[in-house]
Amino acid sequence: MRLLYIILPVIGLGLFGYFYHDYATTAAAREAAATALRINAERKAEAEKQAAERLAAEKQARLAEERRAEEARKEAARIAKWVADNNAIREATNAHRDTARKQLADIATLEKRLEGLRADTDRLNRETHALLLQQETHAIARRSAEIETLRLLTHLTRRAESVPLPPPAPPPVK
Repeated sequence: MRLLYIILPVIGLGLFGYFYHDYATTAAAREAAATALRINAERKAEAEKQAAERLAAEKQARLAEERRAEEARKEAARIAKWVADNNAIREATNAHRDTARKQLADIATLEKRLEGLRADTDRLNRETHALLLQQETHAIARRSAEIETLRLLTHLTRRAESVPLPPPAPPPVK
């Protein structure tokens, strides 16, 4: 029986070693397969990530180019609008200057005419004043003449009253 104490544990150890070795090799194979799958998945993910980054970079470059083109188009439109506005302002300024020149010439003509009209008005006012003065002078002279006539008439009447009248003349014989 003493051998049993040695043989049974050696057999158990052999069986354990066999199962352990079998499990270790299959576990190593499984781990190698899992590692290979993980590495393949990582490589695939890295390749997809690089492809996505490349696509994103291409898209970003395309969008940046579109933005630059749009900005260039907007800038060209803004410059064209500015040039058009500038030309419109220049044309309007020239038209207003021409109008101003014509109006200044009209103003000068009208001022000359106004001076002439003012001179005529002053002349007519002076003539009217002279005529009114003359009329007033004539009215005063007429009134003075009337007063003088009345005074003379009154004087003559008084004198005639104070002088006796000659007897009336005999009627003519027929």
